[in-house]
Amino acid sequence: MERLAYNPLDRRTLLGVLEYVLRQTGNDELQGVDSRFGVEIQIQHLIAASGGGVGQAAVTQLAQMLAQLGFKINIPTGSAASDALAQTEQHLASIPQGQTDKLPPTNAYVPSEKPQVTEIGGQTYKITVRPANALPDLNRIGLDPLTRYLHYLGVRVGEDSTLAQLILHWRGDPSRPAISSEAEAWYAGREFGYAQHGRPIQDWGELDYLMNATPDLVDFLRQHFTLHGDRALNAHYVTAGMVAVLADIPEEAAAKGLHKLVHPDDKDKNASLEDLMGVDNAHRFATVVGNQAATDTPVLVIIEGPKLVVGVVYDRNTHQIVEHLE
Repeated sequence: MERLAYNPLDRRTLLGVLEYVLRQTGNDELQGVDSRFGVEIQIQHLIAASGGGVGQAAVTQLAQMLAQLGFKINIPTGSAASDALAQTEQHLASIPQGQTDKLPPTNAYVPSEKPQVTEIGGQTYKITVRPANALPDLNRIGLDPLTRYLHYLGVRVGEDSTLAQLILHWRGDPSRPAISSEAEAWYAGREFGYAQHGRPIQDWGELDYLMNATPDLVDFLRQHFTLHGDRALNAHYVTAGMVAVLADIPEEAAAKGLHKLVHPDDKDKNASLEDLMGVDNAHRFATVVGNQAATDTPVLVIIEGPKLVVGVVYDRNTHQIVEHLE
């Protein structure tokens, strides 16, 4: 993720777009609204337009001003407005108290496999919204899957297992990786001695203090993992190669499993995962991937602007940013 500090003006603009997108990002399940509310609003507008008094005069004056600017609007006559008012009041009386209507979809940005291109303020932005469990959770992944996945991402043999052990030690894994004693001595020997946190990682900045960590390493981890994911990855956002490495199964088996979850009504809809890939592979697959995100899973939001990129993990339930990716 590209850092933004070097250009404050572009950064401010992009963060403004991010704020706008987050305000439009929410849960897919929308609450109901009182059925009488919209009708009552209509009645207030009709009262202002009826009777030929101050309300009608104000509406007429507004229409004349808009006409001078090239906007033509139709204003009902006093009698027409009165008739409409009477009909609307009758309609209101027929709606039971407490009845609710479902809101129309108002969330412009919801999790999707494809980015959404939006024009805001004359600039074009690519908006990507995915569930946080589109990436492996660095706080949940085990030692062996983490070692394999780091190697899959390009970390050299030997360095992959060392880094994986350091991460588990930092987050206080009860298995106490083999490198624990060495790491604890290293932390204590710093100019300002400290210890690993011994709890789930809450912020990427913590890993700046990981044994032998560099800014590039922390950025690398930030790009390929999340801190707020789920036990299972979302099948709609991962590749067969990724799942194969994490689950330690053949890539062909992983591909069959993903196809089954993403396309459940396809030709093999009556076949189970065990039928498609064998019992052992199916069990390993099921521990790594599922076909959806839990309702409380945060979302990953990435905004790509003309010059910069910014990303966050956003909790839709608390309306809080829980992780910064830039």
